[in-house]
Amino acid sequence: MEIADDDAQRIRGLSGRAGLGSQRGMLFLHEDSVVQSYWMKDMAFPIDIIWIDGGEIVGFVEAAVPEEPPLTIYTSPSPVDKVLEVSSGFVAQNKVKIGDILDIELSDE
Repeated sequence: MEIADDDAQRIRGLSGRAGLGSQRGMLFLHEDSVVQSYWMKDMAFPIDIIWIDGGEIVGFVEAAVPEEPPLTIYTSPSPVDKVLEVSSGFVAQNKVKIGDILDIELSDE
């Protein structure tokens, strides 16, 4: 999993890439827990977006598709401090549910 934990990394996100492996993802870390809004600017492939507060999944979007120009804004259903973008189909394949706990360790490196 790639980490996006500063403004430049969060703005760039997965833009400009040809694809994302089935077991790969990008975890966006935010300083505060607030309602987050994401779009698919310069994206070339569909993704699932998982909204996380603390360690708990509070919502998700399945099969968010790229648009040119990007018109759709995806907004978390409640305040979150993490957003996980993964390959489209990940949520269904892994039976992700609201209330599931994201169990990962983040190092300070």
